[in-house]
Amino acid sequence: MIAKAGIKPPETLIPEAYERWEHPYDEEPEDDFSKHVHNDYIVDLFLNREAGQKTTTRYLTSMRDMHEKGLDLILIEKEINLNMEYDWKRELMNPTLNKNYFSSIQKNDSHIYAISNPWQNVENYNATKELFEQWRLKEEGLLKTTQDWSRWQEFVASEIVSKKGVQRTSGGLLGQTKINFLKAYTRKLWGLPGDNYRVLAEYLTSHGYPTTVDDIKNAKRSIVGPVEKEFSRKKNIEDFINIIQQRFPTFQSYKFYKD
Repeated sequence: MIAKAGIKPPETLIPEAYERWEHPYDEEPEDDFSKHVHNDYIVDLFLNREAGQKTTTRYLTSMRDMHEKGLDLILIEKEINLNMEYDWKRELMNPTLNKNYFSSIQKNDSHIYAISNPWQNVENYNATKELFEQWRLKEEGLLKTTQDWSRWQEFVASEIVSKKGVQRTSGGLLGQTKINFLKAYTRKLWGLPGDNYRVLAEYLTSHGYPTTVDDIKNAKRSIVGPVEKEFSRKKNIEDFINIIQQRFPTFQSYKFYKD
């Protein structure tokens, strides 16, 4: 069985399941029939959940509201955001995709699972949980697939770079990579010439990285300079760095990558 996490299955769930149940010789279902039906419902909801999904919850009027607001004891229905994401009480490690892990409930489905370790300290737990809530709410994040995990890891990496002084952009970590390069370029660091902003803007734009002269000037105005060795060797980042290396052979690209 699985915990319902405060989710209330529809009231029609049990009657409808009973109508579909194949009961030979007019036998009655087992005593835990409703528990199994609820369990299947919650697992199906978990496996097929989507970002921004809503669910309906039902609860009785609280004693406090009855006392302070003079309300009667009634059943209240309310639509809420569905949240079946991990609570991060332990640190997730080495996620993998286990196809048909829940095949007894629903076939042809998949979901990541991972081992977990105790947190090193409460500060790391609080920081990760807060960051995950930002990602879940602002970026419509949820952890179902390996692609979701990659998006989450990029968001974490982007936050680390942001705290070092390279602000977030709509382009994610790749956008921060470009900003970091422009900071180095305008300061004539890492083997970069730092001249002719118009030509550089046109070069980057022509290779699929839209850039204006103002973008380059803004990078120069930034009080904080470029950060070193904070970027992982992801393909989209390496592609951008390679474009820069082709234009500026003296560019010290190793300054970007983590050791």
